Amino acid sequence: MIRVVCAVACVLLSSVFLHAQTPPLTATPVENDAAVFERRIGGRADKIMERLSLTDATLARDVRNRVLKFYRDLHAAHADRDQQLIALASGDPHQINRVNFNADKHAHQVYGEFVGALARDLDDTQIEAIKDWMTFDLQSLSVDEYRRMFPTMTARQQAQILAWITAAREAAVIAGSAETKLDVYRVNKLRMHAYLSAQGFDVETAVKAEAARKAALKKLE
Repeated sequence: MIRVVCAVACVLLSSVFLHAQTPPLTATPVENDAAVFERRIGGRADKIMERLSLTDATLARDVRNRVLKFYRDLHAAHADRDQQLIALASGDPHQINRVNFNADKHAHQVYGEFVGALARDLDDTQIEAIKDWMTFDLQSLSVDEYRRMFPTMTARQQAQILAWITAAREAAVIAGSAETKLDVYRVNKLRMHAYLSAQGFDVETAVKAEAARKAALKKLE
């Protein structure tokens, strides 16, 4: 049964594909990696500010700068980890684990400082909105999805699912790429599906029904 659960756990997450374009005949300046990164995080910060809709211009500027700092510091932590792993020519698993442990600790420190800085001027609802945007709103989407798929869950079961989904979001915020963030939720789905299966739910049927529902909605678009 667990094998079946694992097989269906990732059905509901889709991939994003980027299409290359033929460059123009006239040469254009090529952005370096740092410039591309700054442009991307600037766009993300702008989207977050749109969601917050802060009316105080000074506060909006300060919060945007804190978001940018978080992205930069987290990127630096990941880059440092990657460089250390590349330098480990021996491939010693103990050294690799040590590097990953220290990098994870550093990332959590960066995240803690970020949330603490936000808490000075924003309320819990606004901070939650920022976390949700940074993780593709997968927390609220997942909560709604599981309530829809398993409407007879008890209050205790719902609380357990919510706790795991929230924990997954916290881990996803400090993950690296979008794909890594999605992987956090995929692994979490396996745990939740195993739990619900052990609680007597027909997870395989529920997942297939949800996938069919989404496919039908997609046809109507």
